[in-house]
Amino acid sequence: MKIDQLKSERIEIQQTVIDLQQKQLQQVQATVEASVKDSVKTEISTWSDIVKKNVKSATQSAASVHKAVRSAVQENVRSNNFIIYGAEEEEPDEYGNQHENVTDIASNLFNEIGAFPKPQV
Repeated sequence: MKIDQLKSERIEIQQTVIDLQQKQLQQVQATVEASVKDSVKTEISTWSDIVKKNVKSATQSAASVHKAVRSAVQENVRSNNFIIYGAEEEEPDEYGNQHENVTDIASNLFNEIGAFPKPQV
């Protein structure tokens, strides 16, 4: 009988060890799960902050690119402006003689230099 009693005690002790190991495993799993949740939460907020910063800088970059392009286009348009000196804007005289006016002078000049501007009013 003593052997049976010792076997029973050993089985009980082994069961206690198994129960303690399971509890310890559950505690480790809970700790790991909490740690992973915290890490994921931190990384997501960090990623979110990075995205927000990049969106702001992209918006600013788009605005600065738009401003730079507008400035370059305006400079290009201004570089195409010119003034014709000595051309008089005249209507036909009292005798009906048509004098060459600014439009004709400008058209002839553009034809000679091979430029075809768009008239702006």
